[in-house]
Amino acid sequence: MEPITIAIAIKIVLAKVAAAKVGAALVAMTVIAVAVLTFEEITNWFTDRQTLKESDKDNIAFTLQEKLASGEYSTVQGIFNTRTQTIPAARTINSKRIDTKLASIHRVQELAIYS
Repeated sequence: MEPITIAIAIKIVLAKVAAAKVGAALVAMTVIAVAVLTFEEITNWFTDRQTLKESDKDNIAFTLQEKLASGEYSTVQGIFNTRTQTIPAARTINSKRIDTKLASIHRVQELAIYS
């Protein structure tokens, strides 16, 4: 799948979760808040879920980031399966700021894929 198709598929799954208001039925979604979200925090979370990512060749690691009107950030981080179009693990991180490395990754696109 190409990145734009992946971004659309992820947004559709997340919209279904929001519409159903039953996150556990589609994806277990944790919401956390931090002052500054760092690239290290992102990579640590992926490292903790390496077994899940590697359990299926169609699983990809992603972040989808939105800068809110308030200037704060909402970042969805997860594992997306391109074949089943499901998200077996994800979390939403609300932050006041992001570090420069993470800002650089999301400078052009809201979706980032991690290998």
